[in-house]
Amino acid sequence: MNAVSRRRFLHASGAVVLGPALARSRASCGDLPGVYYVSAQGAETEPDAGLLLMHAESGAWSKLPAPFRGHAVAVNPARPARALLFPRRPGFQALEFDLRAGKPSGGYRLDSDRQAYGHGQYSADGRLLFCCEGVISTGRGLVVVRDARTFAVLAEWDSGGIGPHELKGLPDGHTLAVANGGLLTRPASARRVLNLESMRSNLSYLDAGSGRLVETVEGAHPRASIRHLDVADDGAVALAMQYQRVPEDAPGPVPLAARHRRGGSIEVLRAPAVAEMALKDYLGGVRIHRASGRAAFTSPRGHVAVFWDLAGGEFLGYQPLHGVCGVTVDATGKAFVLSNPLGELRFIDSESLREDRARRRVDRSLRWDNHMISVSLG
Repeated sequence: MNAVSRRRFLHASGAVVLGPALARSRASCGDLPGVYYVSAQGAETEPDAGLLLMHAESGAWSKLPAPFRGHAVAVNPARPARALLFPRRPGFQALEFDLRAGKPSGGYRLDSDRQAYGHGQYSADGRLLFCCEGVISTGRGLVVVRDARTFAVLAEWDSGGIGPHELKGLPDGHTLAVANGGLLTRPASARRVLNLESMRSNLSYLDAGSGRLVETVEGAHPRASIRHLDVADDGAVALAMQYQRVPEDAPGPVPLAARHRRGGSIEVLRAPAVAEMALKDYLGGVRIHRASGRAAFTSPRGHVAVFWDLAGGEFLGYQPLHGVCGVTVDATGKAFVLSNPLGELRFIDSESLREDRARRRVDRSLRWDNHMISVSLG
């Protein structure tokens, strides 16, 4: 398919499928100015799966229902009130919401023989949408480029591997970093990995104008699946991995956090063995606090968030929280926000890495699911 003009891509910090039009909420909050914390809500076994948004200052929240369980959310920088909910893998549709109106505003279904892997990213000018998808019949990983308003497919590019899960733009303005998890799965086999013995995970870099593969690098262990990433202002990429352990593996932890710079090899970020063991082979997300250069990684299986200095590679500490997966930066820019499916939000100072207990929020009716972002609505 045709290449996409490079001018239309800058790095960023189909049939319409509509869900129920009426938001169920404790408070109507989408028209309040300020920062919101936004996340997928609930699970496929619950009637209130969809999108959850909470006003950072007042704590007012809204649940916007969707007909599927979501995974990650992306906001169009040209239209910040429009949030796109990507499905949990394997998924076959995405749903756009108008946050101010509190209702769906569009969406798309995937083409035949395609499945979604949970993440996507808008270009900074808001014209393009880059989506992590795959070909069901062959397992080929794709970055699918869509028009951000109509969601029409403009191009399909090879992602550089199998199972692309998350992608983000680099500060150079014309490169995409893609986490290819290496896991071959098909909808018919649910989430069972079909290539465990031969899997190869990698981090690939694509030219965002043409889709050309410009660099690819594998990690130290082939079964450490690179699933999530974030990008620092200097171009360093933080990587969160999930280890696919088999019975014959030697006991002991495998490092799951890493960093990479273009032209080099992937460098693991080491922690004391007790901290690495606590992660239980699984990191669920990563977020860089750009002002401090610190990176927070979450482990919902280990019930802990862990922190590194990204530039120096120094392990800084941890914060326990049951089921923690969501992580973003708060409205003040001074703290990490951690979320879990028990309706809890914790605020961790980016310098001291101590929790501000006075800001802790708990609402057991909420189910913060997977990933969380901060959205500013003026």
